[in-house]
Amino acid sequence: MDDQSRVRGEAGAQFAPKDGLGVGPLVPNRHGEPHANHDCGHFLLVVHGLIVAVFLCLSPVSRAQVAPPKAAASRPKDPPGVTRVYWDYFAKYDVAKKKSTPQLDGLLGKKVVLFGFIIPLDYDSKSIKEFLLVPFVPSCSHVPPPPENQIIYVKMSGGKGLEVTWHPVEVTGILSKAKRADAAFEIQASNAVTIKI
Repeated sequence: MDDQSRVRGEAGAQFAPKDGLGVGPLVPNRHGEPHANHDCGHFLLVVHGLIVAVFLCLSPVSRAQVAPPKAAASRPKDPPGVTRVYWDYFAKYDVAKKKSTPQLDGLLGKKVVLFGFIIPLDYDSKSIKEFLLVPFVPSCSHVPPPPENQIIYVKMSGGKGLEVTWHPVEVTGILSKAKRADAAFEIQASNAVTIKI
């Protein structure tokens, strides 16, 4: 054992944490000051990064329901004969029992307008004609999808399409019960407008 190794060993023993909570023995740095041995420092850095990533994916902020903008210049006015509906109407639909509310039943077959975010069903197309509408910005793939009462299947009518966007959209069309497993309701849309906030 050379003199430098012997000095490091003695210093390491001298500066070792007594409570066992340290990341390793303390060794003198090149200036002779106690310095933590960072053998596991990279591991801890990776673990910390993973914890932060999981927190961000599961954060309620990433799944927060976004309310329609109240004074957006690009937001169209509701046409006459159209009822504006909100996501809390659909949240009252009992998914397990497939039981609707009188309020929702009264809207079936009527023209409605709903604000939300799209999940395209055809990612290859520039103009989508079928998509899912959800109340929040589609987030990390590790986050489970919303329940079926918070997913609206939308099919554009008359050959119209909508450009793929991450901005919110307002969809206008006839509301009905969906025949899909992943959505409780559907809208046969006559119009969809991107709202740039």
